[in-house]
Amino acid sequence: MRLAPSDHFVRYCKPSQCAEDGRVLNLAFRLRVEQDERSLSGDHFEYYAENQYGNIISALARRCFVPSLNGKLAKLNCGSVINVIQSLCSGEIYFERDAAGSHTGLFGLYGAHTAVTELLRRSIIEQVSVSDFK
Repeated sequence: MRLAPSDHFVRYCKPSQCAEDGRVLNLAFRLRVEQDERSLSGDHFEYYAENQYGNIISALARRCFVPSLNGKLAKLNCGSVINVIQSLCSGEIYFERDAAGSHTGLFGLYGAHTAVTELLRRSIIEQVSVSDFK
């Protein structure tokens, strides 16, 4: 299911992807080329009616990923992201959620210019600490 432009995408950012002052770094939005990653993984914020961040942390754990208490959750608006990065990408940019839950991918970044990671970082509208919800 594709996400609406008004919806939000939340990306978990490991402590190593954050600066000492807690700001999320560009590398949190880099595809792992060595693993032939085709989409940027995250979660659909509106999938949950309440306690969105807490539920996203629980969803990460159900996917066998234990988020660090020092990690961050970065929230981005889907429509804004598409508008900002579309011109730097050769294909269609879209967010698609798995039918079985909140897990969402940002597609169309494969082979994109490295400036995209900076634009994604600048598109963060809210950043929260995992420790605030565990």
